[in-house]
Amino acid sequence: MAFLLLASCEDTFLDLEDLDSVTEEVYFDTPKNFEDAANYFYRSLHSPKATNNDGFDMITDYGTELSGYIQEYGQGINTATDEDIYWSNGYTYLREANILIAKADEYVANGGNASDISESVATAYFFRAYHHFRLLKRFGAVPIVTEVTNVDSDVLYAPRNSRYEVVAQILADLEIAISDLPSTATGESLGKISNIAAMAYKARVLLFEGTWEKYVGTATDFEGSGTDNNSESYIAEAVTTAKAVMDSGMFSL
Repeated sequence: MAFLLLASCEDTFLDLEDLDSVTEEVYFDTPKNFEDAANYFYRSLHSPKATNNDGFDMITDYGTELSGYIQEYGQGINTATDEDIYWSNGYTYLREANILIAKADEYVANGGNASDISESVATAYFFRAYHHFRLLKRFGAVPIVTEVTNVDSDVLYAPRNSRYEVVAQILADLEIAISDLPSTATGESLGKISNIAAMAYKARVLLFEGTWEKYVGTATDFEGSGTDNNSESYIAEAVTTAKAVMDSGMFSL
């Protein structure tokens, strides 16, 4: 009897996959898996009205403060502490996006159709840009992470990239997202990121960084050299990108 019980545990319990969380083992076998994983990213969007059972504002991302908490220092030049949730949450979300992007390469390499998962992959690129940008706004220059990190990954011990490099990565990811996201989000997709929404977000990134580089420049650490300043081109592109959103016909006053 004892032998049978041990054999049963080994076959039916110890080898069970975790069905309550998105893991590399459970997901990414079918296009539906990619869609479900991409939908999971939306929990990290800024949601200041969400509350938990204790009455506190939930930290659904690292931009939502606990109820009553006031940040006493300026944004853009902050140093993360060992217990800084805004830093750790940001890199947790980045890892999730990087997992989907890496699994997409494996899926296609194993014969899967890239077009079947293109929207999910584009969503991952959008959220990778989104979280790098939120880290940039709070901490200034940060390490760029575009790989699936593990405990022994070199990037975990790497210095910060310059803010110029971070912004370049954000804009590159947004371009990929814009090219593969649908132009509209209707029906079951209502509320998801469209390419027009990604364009609007790109305009926000360009305006933020363009004005930062114009008025702050190299006054903060890890900023790179003055020759990297792109303030004029970023502000000009912010104007044309925002105009393209307005001229898209997707919105009206």
